[in-house]
Amino acid sequence: MVTVNMTPTTLQERLEASEGRIDVEAYLEAVAYVRDDGRH
Repeated sequence: MVTVNMTPTTLQERLEASEGRIDVEAYLEAVAYVRDDGRH
């Protein structure tokens, strides 16, 4: 597995560049779920 470290700025730029192809709300909920779960 390749890990990718993204800064908040890079993440924001990529989400903006997705031009609506990504459900940002669902993505952020998934990120929060993984963060809160604590398993890596």
